[in-house]
Amino acid sequence: MTTKPTPTLRKVLAASLTLTTIVTAGWVGDGLKGECLFEPWLGACGESHLSLLCRVLAAGVLFGLSLYGLYRITKGLLPFRHLAQTPSVAGHRVLIAALSPFTPQPRVEADNSVVIEDGDKRVVLTGNLDTDIGAFTTMSWRWNGQQFLRALRPHVQARTLEHLVLLGSPGPCGSFDSLAAAEQLARLYAPSVAAQHHPVAIGPEDIESLQQTFNMWIEHFRKQGIAEKDIILDVTGGQKTTSIAAALTTLHSDRIEFQYVQTEPKKPGEEIHVIGFNVVIDTAQKGTDA
Repeated sequence: MTTKPTPTLRKVLAASLTLTTIVTAGWVGDGLKGECLFEPWLGACGESHLSLLCRVLAAGVLFGLSLYGLYRITKGLLPFRHLAQTPSVAGHRVLIAALSPFTPQPRVEADNSVVIEDGDKRVVLTGNLDTDIGAFTTMSWRWNGQQFLRALRPHVQARTLEHLVLLGSPGPCGSFDSLAAAEQLARLYAPSVAAQHHPVAIGPEDIESLQQTFNMWIEHFRKQGIAEKDIILDVTGGQKTTSIAAALTTLHSDRIEFQYVQTEPKKPGEEIHVIGFNVVIDTAQKGTDA
C-alpha cells in the first residue's frame, strides 16, 4: 500500500522544489553565458568546451527533474498550470522594480543635462530611451543603469506608465542610495510618472520581506482602482532571491507578471529583450468555470 504525503509535507516539498527550480534555472542561464558551473566541487573547466557543455547539460537535467517534481507534487496541492513566459512585455500602468546600485551615479550639470561619466567614458542623456541605451551599447560600456533604462522602455514607449516604485538594498554596496537618481532618470523619460521608493531598505536575501513588500504595493494600487493585469514586477536589478520572491508573489494571482531584462541577446546582433514571467495557478473547482 502506497502512503501519500500529507498536505503539510506537500507544501514543504512544493516550497523546496520551487526554490530548487529557480536556482537550477539560474545555473542553466549562467552556463549558457559561458560560466564554469560547479567549480568548487568539480574543479576548473580550463579550456575544455566539453567540460562546460557537460556541466550545462547536468544543470539542465537538475532543472528538468526539479520542475517535473514540482509539477507532480503540486498536482495534489494546487492545480498547477505552468510557468507562463512572454518573449516581450507589453506596457503596464505600474512598475515595481528592485534596483541595482548605479556606478557611477548620474550627475546633473549646470544646464540641467544629465551626464554619466567614468574616466574617459561620457554619455549625455537625451531623454530618448532608444538613443541613450544605444549610446552605451556603441561604447561597449556596461553601465548597470542601462538595464534600468531597458526595464522602463516597454512601459514608457507604450505611454502607459503612471506609477514607478523602486526597492533598494542596504549597506555601502547596496542600491538604496541610488533610488533618488533612478527616480530622476525615470522622470527624464516619462515626466508625468509618479516615481517613489519604498522607504526601508530590504536585504536581498530576505525573501519574506521582499514578498511582503511586493504584496503591500500591489494592494496599495488595487485600492486605487488599478487592475492586477496593469501591475508588473521587475527583478532585473535584484539577486536570484528577488526572482524567487516575485515568483511566489505571482502564485497568488494569474494576472500579475514579473519581468527580467536579458543580460545578453540570444544571438549576436539581436536586440536585448524584456521577458515576462508568471507562475499561473488554476484555482477553479470542479463544476465551476475557470
